Amino acid sequence: YGKMADFNAGLLAKIGLPDHRLWEAMEREHCTRPDSKDPFESKNYVLKTTPEAEWIAVTNEEVGKAVSGGLRRVKSIADLRKHSRAEEAGLLDQEILALVLYTGPMYEKYNKVLRDPLPTDGTANKYNTY
Repeated sequence: YGKMADFNAGLLAKIGLPDHRLWEAMEREHCTRPDSKDPFESKNYVLKTTPEAEWIAVTNEEVGKAVSGGLRRVKSIADLRKHSRAEEAGLLDQEILALVLYTGPMYEKYNKVLRDPLPTDGTANKYNTY
């Protein structure tokens, strides 16, 4: 997955610093970046989707219900916020959102950023909420 120098440089060198306005930054990277409407295939749910479609499915409760089926169940952030473990951990909505996105089809895109070399021409979506 890389060289020891890559490991020692850490995530900051790989993907950069996040924006402190997490929700807005996450929305931008899923809905307005050049790849936001590019379809990709999710192996964990065996479906084609886009980053924008995933954002909408996770942030719009009605859409989340509509895309739930088979192996996939998209729970609302409001419902997950009430879960005893979320309450115990004091999770912010942005953290719950990130968990829901990561455990869904976006897993494919996020892990690709971490494991594959990125283009150096500035076109790569690093999903670092900048």
